[in-house]
Amino acid sequence: MSAALSSARRRRAGPEAVAPPPGVRQTAPQPNFPGSQSQPNMAPGLTLPQVIALVDKRLNNLENFAQKYSNASPESESLSALKPLFDEYNTRFDILAEELASLKDTIIKLQTYTMEVNKTLMEDRIRILSDQPTPLETALNAVDPR
Repeated sequence: MSAALSSARRRRAGPEAVAPPPGVRQTAPQPNFPGSQSQPNMAPGLTLPQVIALVDKRLNNLENFAQKYSNASPESESLSALKPLFDEYNTRFDILAEELASLKDTIIKLQTYTMEVNKTLMEDRIRILSDQPTPLETALNAVDPR
């Protein structure tokens, strides 16, 4: 029964860690950052000259790539092709800005005119009401003209 219990404990505990044989260097796994890919040719345990040669090779490839695309400059060709389109959009934007400014001025003038008309109507109403007698006074004067 004790053999069955010990085998059940081993199954629940998971695999046992086996000690590495002497002389083998143990390395911790490197974390994999987002956006980076694992390096298949950079095996753990590279010597310092191998690492320097690998970095030098990658830098040379990167410099060649940058030089190749800076000389070709396909971006400048596409930008020159888009320049007329940008000029047209700029012209249209200027026209729209002028039209909006004109519309704003028209609305402000209309608002000013409306306010002046309302003011004139109010003044006329006050003047008319203060000059004329009330309807009760008119009715009393008609009955008793003193």
